[in-house]
Amino acid sequence: MADINLTSSMRCNLLSLQTTAKLQSLIQNRLATGLKVSSAVDNPSSFYTAQSLHNRVNDLSSLLDGMGQAVQTIKAANEALQQASNFLQQAAGIASEAIDGLVRKEEVSYSWLVSHGAQNIATDKASLLDKINNGNVGDTIIVYGDIDMGSETLNLKNGMKLVGAQYFLEQKGYDKEFMASSPKLSFNKTGTVNSIVMGDNSLVSNLSITAEITDATGGGILYSKFIGTIQDVDIKVRSTTNNPGLSGANFAGAIKNDEASTLTLGGNINLDVTGQRVCGLVQKSWGTSGKISTLAGSNLIIKTSGQEAYGLTYGVYDFYGNLSIDSQGNMASGTNDAKLIQFFANVKINSPQIHSNAIKRGSVFVASTAKLFLSAQSASAINSVNITHQAGAIIATERGSGYKVVESTGGAYNGTISDITTISDVKASNYSIEQFEKDWKAAQQEESDYYIPEHYAKTYNGILIQYDMMIEDSSYKGLNLLQSQNLQVNFNEDRSSKVLIKGVDASSKGLGLNGANWKEMADITASLAEIEKSLNQIRSYATNFGSYYSITSTREEFTGNLINVLTEGAEKLTLADINEESANMLALQTRQQLATNSLSLASQAAQGVLKLF
Repeated sequence: MADINLTSSMRCNLLSLQTTAKLQSLIQNRLATGLKVSSAVDNPSSFYTAQSLHNRVNDLSSLLDGMGQAVQTIKAANEALQQASNFLQQAAGIASEAIDGLVRKEEVSYSWLVSHGAQNIATDKASLLDKINNGNVGDTIIVYGDIDMGSETLNLKNGMKLVGAQYFLEQKGYDKEFMASSPKLSFNKTGTVNSIVMGDNSLVSNLSITAEITDATGGGILYSKFIGTIQDVDIKVRSTTNNPGLSGANFAGAIKNDEASTLTLGGNINLDVTGQRVCGLVQKSWGTSGKISTLAGSNLIIKTSGQEAYGLTYGVYDFYGNLSIDSQGNMASGTNDAKLIQFFANVKINSPQIHSNAIKRGSVFVASTAKLFLSAQSASAINSVNITHQAGAIIATERGSGYKVVESTGGAYNGTISDITTISDVKASNYSIEQFEKDWKAAQQEESDYYIPEHYAKTYNGILIQYDMMIEDSSYKGLNLLQSQNLQVNFNEDRSSKVLIKGVDASSKGLGLNGANWKEMADITASLAEIEKSLNQIRSYATNFGSYYSITSTREEFTGNLINVLTEGAEKLTLADINEESANMLALQTRQQLATNSLSLASQAAQGVLKLF
């Protein structure tokens, strides 16, 4: 019986040691890893819940990095915008200095012209007639001051130039510092109206001409007989009596070209003609040997008023420059009986009174580069005209109810056009008469009484160049919010929570800064207005990006705090309490020691029993 009890006691002690060893191994693993749940075996629910939390932490940590980089990208854009204001304020300062630095052009005097090499200066009727009649082929004659020529006719020799002092200034390069008003030549003619007859290769430039006509029998105030050039002139003609016998090539005109002559018009030319059967331009022959052409960049304005007063008549015309014809009066059409008119630029023809047409009889070619606006109150804007138009030409007609604008797809049409949409091969155009008027006005070459020292414009443009370079350099990791590049920032794992930061074009061009092409004060004030508008736009951009910065920074902070919360929750499920596990280990060690001692005592008792034998 004693043997049985000893054996049972030893077996219990041994089992207790084994159990204690297992518990010690578990506690040692917890102390070594710091985890009370290190695998699904330990606690499936806690393990998988913690793993899910850790996975979300990893996802959010990746998004947190993106938010941090987005914040830096916004900061780079904001930094550039802050400095952009400084650049633009500097540019505004230069523009203001340019206004203060405007220099009024000095009106040249007779003595100034002489001292600077001008020759053949005519100051009165006698001297002008002498220098023309007794001058040499190719002479340049400068008209200084207003001269009343009466009924005289000026016959220019071949190559002779009859000019105002402004022509001399421009040829010598003085046009920035000095100016000269266009001298006025006055004529009073009866019968044939020829006032200035041009020789072969002669030039008339920078003059203002007026003529009173009585009983006109034809001719032109400026009459070209061979090859000639007219530039920057104003001609005002008043025909005080009726001219019922004039017709076709015999019309009296402000400018008339001979049968085989080639006449070129350049610069700004204004023709103002009043009377019966008078014209702005007259080509003497209806054939094709003679021609009147305008240069590209020129601006020809023709105003006529009176019974059957036409903008132009007869002959062949090539308009490479801008053309405006306004013909007032009964049957006062813009053009009449022209053999061929070719349009290559901006054209507006207005014939607003009864029985008038914009274009009456003849042939018309409209190039693809032309914008043609025609207005008339009669039954048709184009009457009995063969019209050919290239693809891309802008053509419009108006008869009191608004312009009908179309873009040509190319083709030909013969007859009368009362509504441009009756031409089958046209399509709608976005171009408008309002835009045409703006383009036409912008093309005008107006002379200013001031000049602006060039260094202001150079400095201004240099600042804009540096500004644009800074905008280009404001990128972060290849993304530039100031060059219209967008940035999307994601705030959660499935990207359902996000913000799209839209980039802007903060370049000088994007802000509408056109640079300094200053010719007069209005140009500088326009630049100042552009800068003011740009500064307001930059402030608006900065405000928007500041809002994005606040949103992204707030979400970045929130995401960081959420990561801490998720991590803490996962750790509560899996981390071991080191203090508790250490106490458990000490208790197990004590238990193990006691069990070992107990097993040792039981073993000694068994050995005592053995000694009895």
